[in-house]
Amino acid sequence: MTAFLAPRWPYLLCALFAVLVVAAGTTGPKESGPSRAAPGKQASAQDELLNLLLNKPPPLAAGAIFLAVGLAVFASYVWLLLSLALRGAVFHPVEFPRAGWNGWDALVAMLVFLVFPGLIAGAVREFGAGGAFAVHGMGRLLSACVILGMIRRRGQNPLDALGLRVRGLGGHMASGLAVFFALLPGIVILTVVWQMVLELLPGEFATSQEVVMYLLKTQSISVVVQISIAAVLVAPIAEELFFRGFLYGLVRRYLPPVAAIPIVGILFGMLHPPVAAMLPMCVLGALLCYIYEKTARLTVAIAIHVLFNLFQVALMLAAKFL
Repeated sequence: MTAFLAPRWPYLLCALFAVLVVAAGTTGPKESGPSRAAPGKQASAQDELLNLLLNKPPPLAAGAIFLAVGLAVFASYVWLLLSLALRGAVFHPVEFPRAGWNGWDALVAMLVFLVFPGLIAGAVREFGAGGAFAVHGMGRLLSACVILGMIRRRGQNPLDALGLRVRGLGGHMASGLAVFFALLPGIVILTVVWQMVLELLPGEFATSQEVVMYLLKTQSISVVVQISIAAVLVAPIAEELFFRGFLYGLVRRYLPPVAAIPIVGILFGMLHPPVAAMLPMCVLGALLCYIYEKTARLTVAIAIHVLFNLFQVALMLAAKFL
């Protein structure tokens, strides 16, 4: 049992997060969730954010966020050019570890990762929708802990099997971040074009995740804190451990990377509704798989996922409160 539940550090993070959720849920106001849009076209998170920016001058913080991202994009091109000029390649050659887990492990892992968080989130609805969102993320992190235990049970050290060690991380991290920021403008453009295409199609499509709409609408500071921590820290760690670390490692065991990358990317996007978010998330998922393949370091994918979510949350909070 000890090997199955190892390692222990994610449980400490879950315990601290649980204390925060319970404390905020008992002291903060309870809210049932985002208000439903009137019949007709559903308002998107982009519309809500645009309304916030139009109703008051754009906050200085929002400009600073865009400036920081712009500088990161520019720096990424410089890093890529220098890497190609100096060593002829962006990434250092690495040996990707072979997964020791099998298809039955994947079936159990998917049931645990997809079903367990929803069950515990439904059980804490009395804390309000914001608390349920946060607890759902915590449930995914707990599920990821069990998955790490499954890897340990198969005779592999998760730190080595998933590339979670920090030693020698610097060069891999710089290259991974450079590739991500270089392609970030393309992901943004794809998101806008995809939403424009959906608007031209018959029928109505939800254009934003419910949690995003809730974060824009809620007036509870405690709920904002819960959702922000869940989105920026908990979700990236849990999802990268499952999708890139466990699932991609398994698919790559049977298929070459050129096939495994799009398969896992599509699965990642399909589990991130609504429809307007699925295509960009598929691309993001495939990009993270590619970077994980080239670096063999899951820590790089986790860092990129954290930054991606942090940018979105920071922009919404800046427009909402500043």
